[in-house]
Amino acid sequence: MKHGCAKLEEVAEIITGYSFRKSIEPDPNGQIFVVQAKDIVNGEIIQSTEKLTRILEEPNHPAYLQRDDLLLLSKVYPGAQFRTTIYQGLSGKVLASSSIHVIRLKNDSVLPEYLFMLFSSGFTQKWLQENSSGVNTPTMPRATLGTLTIPIISIEQQKAYISLSKEMKNMQRLLQEKADLIAIVQEQTLVSLITS
Repeated sequence: MKHGCAKLEEVAEIITGYSFRKSIEPDPNGQIFVVQAKDIVNGEIIQSTEKLTRILEEPNHPAYLQRDDLLLLSKVYPGAQFRTTIYQGLSGKVLASSSIHVIRLKNDSVLPEYLFMLFSSGFTQKWLQENSSGVNTPTMPRATLGTLTIPIISIEQQKAYISLSKEMKNMQRLLQEKADLIAIVQEQTLVSLITS
């Protein structure tokens, strides 16, 4: 694919998660795992089934996850982010619930991490908010999501953007740790002065 832009539906299949008929009932003997909205934490990639809910039911549905699927909340609270993550576990035994859109790339012109970072960006989050439907529970319809414009750049540029973004996140983390340490020292100094 050439540089430029493409609609999300041109580069990815968008699958709505499975709608259970009743509330999900955990079962420690279950062989199927379910990813729910509570499991999607921005910036955290799902690599294992360790924290996911096990169920006995084995629905026949296309929302079983494959490695490198992007997961996007389909519903949020007003003003909240449409959280997103990448699934990097094993294929076949993990099912997305109905509160999640599964975005599966059709070809290798777009890297999953690049798409993940685009969805995490303020620009895309703003688009999702502006194009969602509903007031009390903003919802992103699958058809609308398919119209999102994705900037297509070379794989090398995508890798460079991913690397730069990771570096910047690391710098933010280090700065936060430094700020936290300064706050602790300041508090301990105050306590020391008061109690001396």
